[in-house]
Amino acid sequence: MYRIFDFSLASDIPLPELPETANSDTVINVQRGQKKFEEPEWNHEWRDPGGEVCIRYGRPGREYLLRFPDTVDFLVSPAGDTIQYYPEANVPEVLVRHLLLDQVIPRLASHKGQLVVHASAIIHDCKAIIFLGDTGSGKSTLAAGFCMQDYEILTDDCILLRPESNGTTCIPCYPGIRLWNDSYTAVVNDDRYLGNISYRADKQRLILQNTQSVPLAAVFILGDANQPGQGAEISVMPVSGAIAAMDIIKQSFVLDVHDKGNTGILFAVASGIANSGLPIYRLGYPRDFKMLNGVLETIKKAVNRE
Repeated sequence: MYRIFDFSLASDIPLPELPETANSDTVINVQRGQKKFEEPEWNHEWRDPGGEVCIRYGRPGREYLLRFPDTVDFLVSPAGDTIQYYPEANVPEVLVRHLLLDQVIPRLASHKGQLVVHASAIIHDCKAIIFLGDTGSGKSTLAAGFCMQDYEILTDDCILLRPESNGTTCIPCYPGIRLWNDSYTAVVNDDRYLGNISYRADKQRLILQNTQSVPLAAVFILGDANQPGQGAEISVMPVSGAIAAMDIIKQSFVLDVHDKGNTGILFAVASGIANSGLPIYRLGYPRDFKMLNGVLETIKKAVNRE
């Protein structure tokens, strides 16, 4: 049995990325698919930065289907307690694991009313600083930069944000960082951190050990490096209210985009965080490795002012 967020996973494939647990509460069963299903009408598509379809969503009957084209299908039961996977021939198990943990589980958690966002996170003075952003926006590079300055990392790609009576708690997906090769070479370049669970030749995965939940100290929203003003200089601009809530929602994981009830729940959670007085900033900076230390110092100064 494995632990991720608040869930225990019973899986028929090993999940070395996750800590093991004896807790049997809220169990999700992960198993190779046996049930046949009809080809659904596709209700939504997600595209990668290059415009290619990377995920399709449909409903064959009452189940939820996530298709990663030419790779694997994941069929989620109506109750969300079973995930069946249907890999294409010759698809490596490590890729199935990656998509399960980084895409399917976060979307399932969201469907259960939890706000899970696309972010990396570090620990600063026993609290979390998170970096929200699209794929390629630089959030993993920032986290790796802090790691090289002896900061602990909570997560690389997604984190659950839970409002509490005394603030917001961050619950990491699992510890580790996936870096493009140029970022790894420029920022880390130390094979002691490497793990053997990367399936891409153009990325490296750093294995870390932190799986604790910590209070949230600040949020930094990363803009598109190609947008005007993003590459000129380092800038930190506070945001709050509806603007901050929308920035958070834009980076949230979603299973069923047509579920208005669930969307309302997630927006209410995001709005509560945005209006709680929590420091939230939009961060703009040049994507130049030579300036990374300056960006990290700017982030620390912004947090220490609060």
